[in-house]
Amino acid sequence: MRKRTPVASGKSAPSGPRQVTAYISAAPPPARPLLRQLRDLVRSVAPAAEEKLSYGMPYYSHHGRLVYFAAFKAHVGVYLMGPSKEQFAREFARWRSSKATLRFEFGERLPLALLRRVLRARVVENLAAAAKPRPRPRGVKRASK
Repeated sequence: MRKRTPVASGKSAPSGPRQVTAYISAAPPPARPLLRQLRDLVRSVAPAAEEKLSYGMPYYSHHGRLVYFAAFKAHVGVYLMGPSKEQFAREFARWRSSKATLRFEFGERLPLALLRRVLRARVVENLAAAAKPRPRPRGVKRASK
């Protein structure tokens, strides 16, 4: 079961590593080892990534979205972002439940080497996108010198 982020006066509560720790602690006991492995993996691949809760689940951002994951009754879901999810689609076929969703049953070993590869590819995608100059929106004039 997923825990939702508390809502106060219409805004989400502050979120960060402490809230992710609380999320993992509140997850079903069989999910916790998988969630900890995923967290450790993301932190090792992208140590500068921002860690927080988004949509009520752990979320990691590094120059753009990297990955989400969540605990459910009998599995852990991993939500891949960007074109890299298609690059590794064949290798993830066993666990795919939709285009961007991987589903790992409790007690199953995570394919950590494969997940590491897709996360590294996603970091590279995000860094490349961040390095590209963004076009100015229409009607916005350049600042005068």
